[in-house]
Amino acid sequence: MNREFLLNTLRQDEGYSPVAYKDNDGQTVGYGHNLLADGHISAEEKQMLLDGEVDPAEALVLLEKDLDEAIRNARQFVDGRFQSFDDNFQHTLVMIAFILGLNRMFLFRNMRLACIRGEREAAAHELLDSKWYREGSGGIKLRVERLARLLAGILDIEHLIDASWTNEVRLPKVEPIIPPRATASTVGVSQPAKAKPVVTSNRKSVV
Repeated sequence: MNREFLLNTLRQDEGYSPVAYKDNDGQTVGYGHNLLADGHISAEEKQMLLDGEVDPAEALVLLEKDLDEAIRNARQFVDGRFQSFDDNFQHTLVMIAFILGLNRMFLFRNMRLACIRGEREAAAHELLDSKWYREGSGGIKLRVERLARLLAGILDIEHLIDASWTNEVRLPKVEPIIPPRATASTVGVSQPAKAKPVVTSNRKSVV
């Protein structure tokens, strides 16, 4: 796993804020650090971060801790199969875990099942077939599209590293990643109904 790539990606995607700001799920500071979701610091420390400023070095320390948690959550999400996946797959799951957190990731039930089975294109389809993507802003859509391409193997992390991309870079549109899923009438068997949970992330509604 390329930790430097993950840190640089998250820093560019999240942006840096020295002061806390309100978002959909609480108060965020530094590089996307959710203060209200941080169970590792005291109430007094949280208040100091809310009232004061975080310099880039402090923000990077918080990001390192958040990345460690995201890696743990990504491993748990796929029931121990994490090490069997290639870098693209691992990096994508970690970035999704960073954005959503483990509880919200588990609401992507069909994507989780596809990941565990190693069905990369099906997992990418489920990511794009989410409320998070459909109702996201332009920036959110671009971010989810990039994650889906990494997940499906259409895009490789080495291309992103070599390109020195920023949030303003628009990746070529690739659609569809896979054709629509087969229905019962096309394959001659009944298909399980897809769960439609609804949840709000700290950035956008996700499923």
